[in-house]
Amino acid sequence: MWDYDEEGVTILIDGVVDGQPRKLATHAARNGFLYSFDRTNGQTILAKPYVERINWTSGIDQKTGKPLDYDPKLDIQVYPGGRT
Repeated sequence: MWDYDEEGVTILIDGVVDGQPRKLATHAARNGFLYSFDRTNGQTILAKPYVERINWTSGIDQKTGKPLDYDPKLDIQVYPGGRT
């Protein structure tokens, strides 16, 4: 019913971020954002839109990797839409 499957490939990259060597996992999610995480500790390195129009959130918190509209008090998140 919700179609939560992801078909994209996660790419493993040994790269440099802010002058420091990092082991990254990068994934272009079907929600319109490209995510890069440190694969040794799960830290969000980057969450950047890769499509022109995203209407489900106003953005991603670069520190947590969660949508800016995320409300930890809710059991079920409802994203009314962000930028159009």
